[in-house]
Amino acid sequence: MAIPATPLLVLLGAVGFVLLIACANVANLLLARASVRKRELATRAALGAGRAQLIRQLLTESLALSFVGGLLGLAVGFAGVRLLLSISPGDIPRIGENGSAVGLDYRVLLFTLGVSLLTGILFGLAPAISASRPNLTASLNEHSSRSGMGLRHGKMRSVLVISEIALALVLVIGAALLIRTFLKLEDVNPGFTTHNVLTAAMSLSGSRFQKTGSVAQIVRDGKRASHGSPGVLDVGASNCLPLDRGFGMTFDVLGRPKGATPFTGGAGFYSISWGYFSAFEIPLLRGRAFTEHDDGSAPGVVIINQAMARQYWPNADPLRDRIQIGVGAGPAFAEVARQVVGVVGDTRDEGVDRDPTPMMYIPIAQVPDTETVLNSQVAQPY
Repeated sequence: MAIPATPLLVLLGAVGFVLLIACANVANLLLARASVRKRELATRAALGAGRAQLIRQLLTESLALSFVGGLLGLAVGFAGVRLLLSISPGDIPRIGENGSAVGLDYRVLLFTLGVSLLTGILFGLAPAISASRPNLTASLNEHSSRSGMGLRHGKMRSVLVISEIALALVLVIGAALLIRTFLKLEDVNPGFTTHNVLTAAMSLSGSRFQKTGSVAQIVRDGKRASHGSPGVLDVGASNCLPLDRGFGMTFDVLGRPKGATPFTGGAGFYSISWGYFSAFEIPLLRGRAFTEHDDGSAPGVVIINQAMARQYWPNADPLRDRIQIGVGAGPAFAEVARQVVGVVGDTRDEGVDRDPTPMMYIPIAQVPDTETVLNSQVAQPY
């Protein structure tokens, strides 16, 4: 399943705030250092150094410090990543075995070089411009190497300190909220297990798979071959995985009075094989699960989730009713009536931060050929 981009962008923003805090600190230090060197700069100005020369000198020093800091940051970052991965890589995706896929490539090096030069110029330029305007008489008459801060220096340092405190406050609040959100998400039960579950996507496209029987046969062959592998407890197939949201489809409860619309309602729509629920440890609450015998020659069956039973059968037994899926969706989705044979637990397919929504599950072997043709044309994964 794809990694959501939002958490990565939030982490990028947090890193950006840390960088800004560090830059504000460096700018403060450069400004303080320039104020201490007022007599040196005044002497250089008295000997004929122009303002551009003084700015160039201070900016060169700032860039040198920034570049060295970037190199040290690369070394510390590489060592820190190795240390974290060696302690506990956890379930971080796409890092390779023991973090072998995590490393420093040319993009990281170029980004670090660019950020170092940019921060060196931006946060070294203001102190350099400020320090390049020495009061020759006052600076040369000082009897100590220490120099008091002028009004302009004081204002600039005040702005930097205020900015640093504001960024630090935003970062601390954001970090606290992220930790709180992470802990709450960890406590949410998604309705299925991810422990020791391996998923793979396969596109069944082409004329060979325009018939439901061919799709059902390759699923059966794959399940039988997988069961012979050591450590495999169960295998299931589906057109969508949990959290993929699946598709929406209308349905009608046969025998129930119709309202203003020709269908009773709508729900998520999954086509699955037998073994899907047990592979994800989705509990069967009532009735039965699908079996290998629920194929194209058997009567149509459907399993619904608890949210659908609660919404559309609040005071009735759904196992006594039959539903027709795809009512009003067009000829390609027209289906025969299906008996509700089971009710399973809810899965948070809209996201772990949202309540479960009504879901319908039908056997892969009972998908109408018209739908299978559409799936093969768009290379629908199973």
